[in-house]
Amino acid sequence: HVEHQLVVSTFADLHERPADEHVVARTRLVADLARLKNSEVGKLPVVQPLTNRAPALDERDPEQELLLTDLDANQQEVVDLAEQGESFVVGTPVGTATMDTVVSTVGALVHRGRSVLVLGESRTTLAAFTRAWNRVGLESLTLPLGSHLSPDDVAARLVRAVARNERAEEPRTEQVHEALRRSREQLRAHEEASPNLPGVSARIERPRAVTVRFLNDQGEVEDRDFVGLWATSVQHQIDHLNGRLYVDHLSPLRRKMLVARSAKLRRG
Repeated sequence: HVEHQLVVSTFADLHERPADEHVVARTRLVADLARLKNSEVGKLPVVQPLTNRAPALDERDPEQELLLTDLDANQQEVVDLAEQGESFVVGTPVGTATMDTVVSTVGALVHRGRSVLVLGESRTTLAAFTRAWNRVGLESLTLPLGSHLSPDDVAARLVRAVARNERAEEPRTEQVHEALRRSREQLRAHEEASPNLPGVSARIERPRAVTVRFLNDQGEVEDRDFVGLWATSVQHQIDHLNGRLYVDHLSPLRRKMLVARSAKLRRG
C-alpha cells in the first residue's frame, strides 16, 4: 500500500481541466486550487505566510542533513518547509536549479520515511526528474508509473527495486560527519577586489557560513543563511555599509602596499 504524502507538480495545465467537485480537498493548497475554478467564490485564494522553523544552516549537525544537490539558501528553505509538512507553490524559472530543488525535496522526504508521488505535466518533465534523480545514485528508490506500463510491468519493477534495496549496505558516514563538523568553524579564503581600489586584489579569510538579519523590501525583518561564495560576498558588502574595505582585513604593511599600487595604476 502506497499512501499519498506529497505532490510535486507545476500544475501547468490545471486551468484547462474542469473542477471535480467530488474530490475532497484534504489540504489548504488543494482547497485553494479548487477555488480558482469556482465562479461563486469571486476572489483568489489568500496567500498565507510561512515560517521556516529549521535552524540556521551553520547550526545544523551534518548527521541530520541530507545534501543530495548543491542548494542556495532559498532552495534549502523549500526543502525545509516541505519537511515541516507545509503545502505551498514555488514559482521558479525552468532549469537545472529547479530540478535540483525538486530532487533534494523528494530525497529529504524519502530519507525520513515518507512516500512521495511526483507528478508532471508531461513525460518530458518526468524524464528530466528521473535523470536528475538517477545522477545522485537513487534510481532504485523510484517506481516509474505511466499508461505505457501494464500492471505486470509495474509489479516486476517494484519487486526488483525492493530486492536491490534489501541487499544494499548502509554507508559508513561517521568520519565524513566529523570532518564536516570540524570545518563548520573554519575560515574560507577568497580573492576579493573593489572598484574603489582598481587594479589590485587580495585573498581575504572570512567565515564560510553566516546568518544575516535585515529588513526586506516589504520592511519586514528577515533572516537568511549564506554559505561559501555567497557568504563572502555578503560580508564584503556589509563591510562597505560599515565604511570598511576588504584591505582593512590585511596587515597595515600589506594594506599600505596595495593602496599605493592602486594609486600608481590609476595615475597611469
